[in-house]
Amino acid sequence: MSSRVSHCRPACTLPLRSVRIPLGSMYGIRLRASFGLMHWRSSCVSRPRFAASASASSASPGSSSPSEKEQALASSERSALESELQRQRDAYYNLDKSRVSDATYDALEKLAGGHGASGTVGAVPTAGTHAKVRHAVPMLSLHSENTADGLHDWHRRLVKRCADVERARWCVEPKVDGVAISLRYEPVADGTSFTLACASSRGDGRLGEDVSEAVRSLAHREEVPRDVHIPPDVWRTWRERLDVPDEFASSVGALEVRGEAFFARDEFAALVSARKAAGATVPANARNAVSGALRRLDTADENADSALDDLPPIRFLAYDLLLHSKGKEKGKEGKGGSKAHQPACHSYAMNFTKDVLQMSAHCEPCASFVDAATRAREYIEDSGRDSLAYETDGAVLKLDDVEQSGLRDLVGTSRTEPRYAVALKRPALAAVTTLEAVECRVGRNGQVTPLARLSPVTLGGVTVTNATLHNLEVAAGLGLVVGGRVVVERAGDVIPRVTMAVPGEGDETSKWQPPNECPACGSPLVRLPTGPKGIPEKIARCMSSQCPEQVKHRTVHFAKQLFDGVGPGKVEKLLTSGVVTHDVADFFEVTVDSVAALDGFQTKSATKLVSAIESARASASVGDVLYALSVPNMGAISARALGDELGTLRAVSSLGDSVDRHADVEGIIGPSSLKSLLTWLDDASNRRLLERLHDVFSRGS
Repeated sequence: MSSRVSHCRPACTLPLRSVRIPLGSMYGIRLRASFGLMHWRSSCVSRPRFAASASASSASPGSSSPSEKEQALASSERSALESELQRQRDAYYNLDKSRVSDATYDALEKLAGGHGASGTVGAVPTAGTHAKVRHAVPMLSLHSENTADGLHDWHRRLVKRCADVERARWCVEPKVDGVAISLRYEPVADGTSFTLACASSRGDGRLGEDVSEAVRSLAHREEVPRDVHIPPDVWRTWRERLDVPDEFASSVGALEVRGEAFFARDEFAALVSARKAAGATVPANARNAVSGALRRLDTADENADSALDDLPPIRFLAYDLLLHSKGKEKGKEGKGGSKAHQPACHSYAMNFTKDVLQMSAHCEPCASFVDAATRAREYIEDSGRDSLAYETDGAVLKLDDVEQSGLRDLVGTSRTEPRYAVALKRPALAAVTTLEAVECRVGRNGQVTPLARLSPVTLGGVTVTNATLHNLEVAAGLGLVVGGRVVVERAGDVIPRVTMAVPGEGDETSKWQPPNECPACGSPLVRLPTGPKGIPEKIARCMSSQCPEQVKHRTVHFAKQLFDGVGPGKVEKLLTSGVVTHDVADFFEVTVDSVAALDGFQTKSATKLVSAIESARASASVGDVLYALSVPNMGAISARALGDELGTLRAVSSLGDSVDRHADVEGIIGPSSLKSLLTWLDDASNRRLLERLHDVFSRGS
């Protein structure tokens, strides 16, 4: 191990402390490419066409037999499919690389008479109307891998970033197939007791929904206590283990426990059986039911209470602990709010959650990454999953800094995920179905995205009729034939996507060809240059700012980001009527009378819409407005950073006046974001829009 570490670039320096020697080298064991999971099976794949011909050949005399043309077609399909399978086997076993996912391979194998993969899936229900809760520390997503090679590569990249990680301990948790929520406990008068003040969903990571009423009403009291108590002597014992800083010396300002809300497997099964017996609606899966329950209780739906009467208690499994200081100190995000502390040793934090807070947690410490990977494998195999009382879709491996040497802070986080944790998920589900059509949609920044319309196919209990084709370049490379068969996969149990066309379907003349013109307005499609070499991007775009589809999507996005309760349907009515044009500043000129006169609106709904617009006029930041304007390649984080730096929309507009102004924002946003912004500002209509919005929000303030 030492020789390997010496050749790694040390990306971090740690204080000298005692070192725990792992039981074995991470690189002394070559993990298999897919943990032996390639042979999971499924009954989701449709019967091969050539099976009919094969069976017909042995039919009794007098039965109808296929024509020579049909036999030739079936033989051609069989030959093409078997050749493709052999090519994939050769790449996988001999070249040590996989050209397609395990799920896609299994689907092709099933089509040829083999077997495929199976599993359970969840779907996100439609969100209700809830108060928004801003997370003091973002609830980030997790990087995920589906194979051992991917997990191995992820760890190798982490060691390259910080060599000391190779000697670190790890821990493993089940990845519950539930709904991520945050439970915040605020102190009461004596300073040692805490009460559940707020429960919120993850949302977009920064802003979630308040689901407190649902959690208080539906959650199991032993797993989500309404009150917790930490005696002073217990707190003194745990302070050192949790590496608590000085500002938390005597007490904490708040406790935040994050975890997954779910239904126990047997309790959900009983619910399904009871509803089937009663002829009532049966939820598609447990996750769907939990998510719907959390949202429906706090809505104005008069049927919500009766729909929740027979639900089992919502259970909770913790996966993170945050301690918040008192006062209004500067927090981790660099913004106002209480300071948050995340214990360095995750296993200690989960022990504190179990032993002191009396909440459920399932964290298994491991001596090395190899041990953690082995345990994670057991979680995603059928035997490991079945041993748990809840549904899982993988396992999570986390850096467990027992020595409290600052490893987690040193490896840090990206904008969307922590670098000290990774999820190992089960291989995606896949099946074969017929491609009925390819529909091209135009997005708010002109990107043209192809969508596959499919014959209905069932994947893990969910009926799939649409699937992504990523972009026109990828779609063209798949060799799609409308009316032919394709492999569709639910990657990560969530997003359906077409991974390949079944070999032997049609010829070159029958293959689908990507459009050269915008399907909405007929303008030529272009691929913009990217990077220092000006390589054309893979996404084809319509560059017409007047394209009706772009105008609609940009306007809907603007309203969604700034106005509470103003959905796409209302925005489209405003556009269709001409009350709002392609200039989104028109929103701030609408009146109750002008909206109430439209079909579908009444005085009450018109008043509510205008109130939401006026609220945004008074409270939206420059960064919020800039992100809402759909500037290409300008994400929410970059837009808000630029808005905080420049302070006004007029200052943003002035960036296009002189090259000298560019230095003002270099380092605030990335070069690609800056280049896209300057290109956007070259359009005089965009600068006029910024000036008009500057006046609008100046009046609002």
